[in-house]
Amino acid sequence: MFFFPSASDFAPSSTEKTPAAFVFVCLTVVLIILVSLPALVSPAEDAAILFQYSNNLAHHGAIAYNLTDGPAEGATDFLWMLSIASFSKLGMPEYLSANLLSFMAAAATLLLVPKLIEFQNRWATPVLAAGLLISPSLAAAAAGFSNLVFGLALLLTAIFAVRRGAVAFYAIALLTCLIRPDGCIPVAVACLYRWAILLRDPDTTFYARPSRELVPLFCAAVIGIAYFVWRWHYFGELFPLPFLVKSACADPKFGVCLEFTRGHLRYILFTSAAYVAFLYFAPRQLRPVGTSIFAVMCLSLLVFYSFVRLEQNIADRFFYPVYLGGLMLTALALPAGRWGLRQSVVVLAMLALMPGLRGMPRIWQDTIGDQWAHNGEPIAVGLRSIQPQGKLGTTEAGILSYLSDWPTVDVWGLNTARYARHLPTPDDIAQEKFDLLVVHAGPLGYGSYLHIGEYCSQAARKERSWEAMVENIFIAMCKLTPNEYEILLVPRLIPQKARNRGTEETRFDVAFLNRSYPGFRQVEQLLRTHGSIDLETFRSNRMIAAKAR
Repeated sequence: MFFFPSASDFAPSSTEKTPAAFVFVCLTVVLIILVSLPALVSPAEDAAILFQYSNNLAHHGAIAYNLTDGPAEGATDFLWMLSIASFSKLGMPEYLSANLLSFMAAAATLLLVPKLIEFQNRWATPVLAAGLLISPSLAAAAAGFSNLVFGLALLLTAIFAVRRGAVAFYAIALLTCLIRPDGCIPVAVACLYRWAILLRDPDTTFYARPSRELVPLFCAAVIGIAYFVWRWHYFGELFPLPFLVKSACADPKFGVCLEFTRGHLRYILFTSAAYVAFLYFAPRQLRPVGTSIFAVMCLSLLVFYSFVRLEQNIADRFFYPVYLGGLMLTALALPAGRWGLRQSVVVLAMLALMPGLRGMPRIWQDTIGDQWAHNGEPIAVGLRSIQPQGKLGTTEAGILSYLSDWPTVDVWGLNTARYARHLPTPDDIAQEKFDLLVVHAGPLGYGSYLHIGEYCSQAARKERSWEAMVENIFIAMCKLTPNEYEILLVPRLIPQKARNRGTEETRFDVAFLNRSYPGFRQVEQLLRTHGSIDLETFRSNRMIAAKAR
């Protein structure tokens, strides 16, 4: 029968002392990783976007990407942004602030959660700690994302969904929704699960005192609605800009956007196996909380993420709550008593299915390695010192804008409202009169840079795709080069560091420099200093490379 455990039901057994030394070592490693990386690498592109919002909020009092354009909602992680802005106001760098918050979330996951749930085995917390350490999403947190904080919020929501204390549950549920809008889906599932227990269990006092649930629920709903109305008024948009840009997929099935990937399958296998092991090994009194964790953190998000485009899913960051839910079920599934055959079977089976375990070196190299060698950081820092500031346009709206502090237009539309609802046309691009426009070719390939002059005769494209955006930019710029704009190709990675990593093919962005900009020569020299080349040099290098093959 479903029941509401009391606080005493969650009290840890005095005879089962957790091997604290191993947990302490894991936390120390996580702390070193998260605190040291901001001094060594640049944040991920999307993380840098949020840091720019946080910085503008802290120092200019506006939630905006480009202050000259006014308020914009490209940063959907509201409380995450607000927290980082609070640290920034005190003088702490945004990247370091984000990683300190992530460490606090990791520490709370390993120290607070075991106090709320009775683990049957003293090695359960060390298993949880080891699982966190080898999580692919730890690399995403190290790059500046909020996944550790969001995962903890969802875990607490799932736990408190089956506990007495309506105020605590609805407060945590509300905070979860404010951290990330994705949280509304699993929070709704948690509320349904809680009310299913309330209506089924005759031992609760719900019928005698309905205000115990209704008043906190009403208060949370009022605050949530008030926040929604405020943001609608403040930003002038019903939905955040990324919702508009990512609202459709290239290949809709049955009239809806289905994006089921191998990543979904990996996490389905892992969490399903963890839940089956939990049901088999865990005592009956823990079934409500385990089922809540599976339904709220795993099932709801896996279904929801099958209907959205998970762009920039760096190191499986969107799947971290799913992973954490499966990890918690694994820890709960460890049978009571000393370590033995059954415990080994549970752990080894989970390790065999654990997402990302075999690819950890690749995940960290793709997430942190590229940021370590990111050429955009030294270029952005150089742009910051050039006066007067120019108008920057970019298809990748993170590092360049955040570190240069130049007024920036996000041509893709995630942060610039006028391009969120429709793709910019060639006329739009020409009318912007950018002093510096930086474009990544994407699916067109780097060879497309050699044929920019051939786009003048093409018709503008309207569909929302990266390829269409780049083609519209080339249609606009082919008419303006070489008289008004100079073209340089900028390596995406610092050339020397790329060679040290053994990178075979150099990846380039194309930069259009406005010859009438007063700082034109300074920007040109800056880009050339950091490995930029003209089109003829690029053509010659490609021919030499082709002959060498």
